[in-house]
Amino acid sequence: MYLGDKPPKIDVSRFSKSVVVKAGRPLDLEIPYDAFPAPTMIWSKDGKTIHPGSDTPSKMTIEPRKCNFNM
Repeated sequence: MYLGDKPPKIDVSRFSKSVVVKAGRPLDLEIPYDAFPAPTMIWSKDGKTIHPGSDTPSKMTIEPRKCNFNM
């Protein structure tokens, strides 16, 4: 059965507008989504795109129905 392309949906009601983490503490975000096919995720901070392994020890993964960002 072909479901066709489905635009991503993210329920942002469970997240605050900003995330504050104390310096030196880990940041782990898990964002559930509903889309087909799986979307491309881009994370940014202060308007700048975060690239895994560049200036920060970050890791990004996309799994079926959720994406993760760890730093």
